[in-house]
Amino acid sequence: VTIDAQPATPAAPTATATLQPTCSVATGTITVSAPMGSGITYSIDGTNYTNTTGIFTNVAAATYAVTVRSAAGCTSSPTSVTVDAQPATPAAPTATATLQPTCTVATGTITVSAPTGTGITYSIDGTNYTNTTGIFTNVAAATYAVTVRSAAGCTSFPINVTIDAQPATPAAPTATATLQPTCTVATGTITVSAPMGSGITYSINGTDYTNTTGIFTNVTAATYAITVRSAAGCTSLPTSVTIDAQPATPAAPTATATLQPTCTVATGTITISAIMGSGITYSINGTDYTNTTGIFTNVTAATYAITVRSAAGCTSLPTSVTIDAQPATPAAPTATATLQPTCTVATGTITVSAPTGTGITYSINGTNYTNTTGIFTNLAAATYAVTVRSAAGCTSLPTNVTIDAQPATPAAPTATA
Repeated sequence: VTIDAQPATPAAPTATATLQPTCSVATGTITVSAPMGSGITYSIDGTNYTNTTGIFTNVAAATYAVTVRSAAGCTSSPTSVTVDAQPATPAAPTATATLQPTCTVATGTITVSAPTGTGITYSIDGTNYTNTTGIFTNVAAATYAVTVRSAAGCTSFPINVTIDAQPATPAAPTATATLQPTCTVATGTITVSAPMGSGITYSINGTDYTNTTGIFTNVTAATYAITVRSAAGCTSLPTSVTIDAQPATPAAPTATATLQPTCTVATGTITISAIMGSGITYSINGTDYTNTTGIFTNVTAATYAITVRSAAGCTSLPTSVTIDAQPATPAAPTATATLQPTCTVATGTITVSAPTGTGITYSINGTNYTNTTGIFTNLAAATYAVTVRSAAGCTSLPTNVTIDAQPATPAAPTATA
């Protein structure tokens, strides 16, 4: 009868967790690499020894006492192997566009505020997880699926964050000076005709954008840089518009009556000696400004308000000039021979009885008007054309007066006793 040798107890197994749970798989794998052999079975719970491969799959997270059992039923000492808990998947991130593109910057910034922690990395494209701050700068306009990845490599659900398109900068405005200063109004009007639209505002100083109509009134003389600003706050390039200086009003002219009416000419001449210059026109009635010389001829008797008008249409204050009435021509005189020659006096006298008055002078030869009394004495026999001249120098028609020949004295008589 043979008593067998005592069955050998297997050595404690060599066993490892060859697969640990992942972000998407909750279980792991334990693999026993030794001892191997015929009749060897394996257990991770110390009870069930049905496993003959040494590979345990779908193992939930825990620490296991791995043992082997020989064909003789001897069980080894245990080897402890741990299957880790499944790594936690991060929550969907809290992320916002903390900076949007501006009028001058085409990109924005996305900032992830949670989750944070050691080993957390961030992505806006689902591929690149090198960002460890959660701040993405210089981000082009688009909608991004922002995700976070844990140190274990687990990726969160995405949250969409949109970087807006860069606001468009308005085109330089179409603007003109629709009203310029006039002779009586010192300011002008600037009107912007484009661009128009909701939220568009306008400025003529680059600072104040309260104007929503594009019409600027009461604008003083200067050159202005007109700009428009969009609802997004983008400012256009400027358009230059000039409001001219107010046209100068000419001074009142220097004007005189250079010719007055005479005894034979019923009209006079008004001459303007200043203001002169290009584009200056003149008027004696305040209406007709066709005169460019400043000389007005054939002007009838009256008092005139002389004005000048500049090329810009500004009219001066008036200067008063009077054209006198035409001097009156005296009537033909009333004249008679008040004394005729006598037998002893060879000359006669002509007396003018009318007209008389201050400044009236008389002539019997049409040349000499030194006589102021109207009495001409010592006149030889002849027929005289008697005329009178007024103080203004106007000469009457003549009145003929005859001084008779001296009566002849008879010869001494022939007489006899």
